[in-house]
Amino acid sequence: MRGAVGDYPSKRLGHQVRVERLGNKTIHTYVTFPIPARRPAHGTSVSELSCGECGTRLRVRVRNAAGTRWARRVWLTAAVPSILLTAAAIFVFVQFDRPPPDNRPYVTPLWVELSFIPAGLGIAAFLLCVLMWWHTDGVRLISNRGWEHQLVYAKRRKG
Repeated sequence: MRGAVGDYPSKRLGHQVRVERLGNKTIHTYVTFPIPARRPAHGTSVSELSCGECGTRLRVRVRNAAGTRWARRVWLTAAVPSILLTAAAIFVFVQFDRPPPDNRPYVTPLWVELSFIPAGLGIAAFLLCVLMWWHTDGVRLISNRGWEHQLVYAKRRKG
């Protein structure tokens, strides 16, 4: 979740305890534990921690606070050209897809119709950049074997 960059990562180490399949939906349930690796003052650091559920030793790479903020800015900055690409492609379609003033039969030129391809790619790139901006926390799990350990955000319980 998006928030201020603190001394410790906001993501948590998750140990998968259950997988349920309900029709075409799969629900993964995790037990989560805080990551006790403090952010370094400069650069990155690799810390070793153990899973609180199974005791497996795992390594995480933690980026400093300034580096994490920089990575978030990069993702947000990368979203700007993608939205501009989308806007330009939509402009091309709207501007050049006009029938003639008299009622002659009209066929939209192929290059105008193909402007939907960069529009779609621009929207997809924009969504990817915003998603990465939102989830960048400066921590990576670098010694994972299989899918039983993940970095997850703890869901806040209501009430």
